[in-house]
Amino acid sequence: MSGGTLSITGSAGPWVGSGLKAGRIVIGKHAGDWLGGPLPGELAGMSGGTIEVKGNAGDEAGHRLRRGVIAIAGKAGAYAGRSMIAGTLLIAGKTGRLPGYLMRRGTIILSKMPEALPATFLDCGMADLVFLRLLDRALRDSGLTTKFSLNRPMRRFAGDAATLGRGEILITKS
Repeated sequence: MSGGTLSITGSAGPWVGSGLKAGRIVIGKHAGDWLGGPLPGELAGMSGGTIEVKGNAGDEAGHRLRRGVIAIAGKAGAYAGRSMIAGTLLIAGKTGRLPGYLMRRGTIILSKMPEALPATFLDCGMADLVFLRLLDRALRDSGLTTKFSLNRPMRRFAGDAATLGRGEILITKS
């Protein structure tokens, strides 16, 4: 998909948005595993555009995300943002184990502390990042709804130090 809007009123299966380059996908209920992730044999997943899930997402949402924004209003399974190359992943609900595992760059924004963070993420303490205010405004202006405000200080974890280590996980509540 390289433009336009795809609205799914129900739930969607695995690999939704795998080849998304531009445009917008809105899922009215739940999404399966590997949301925005690469199909088997491909090196990168979604490379632009936005995906909005109004329900929950399965395991490995945002796997190898290259560019773009994925916003999940509900909870996400284990390994959300695994091996992310870049891009932004927002999760408003509970997150499973090890989000950001082996991520190189990019930003994962969580509303709650996950079940477990990878041991190779470094706690950088609380941060009041200006880009979050700009991102919050841009998301709301584009019609992408988020269940929590990004306009506040967040706890920042940098990593994954086992790879390039330029990614970050931002958490609104401990």
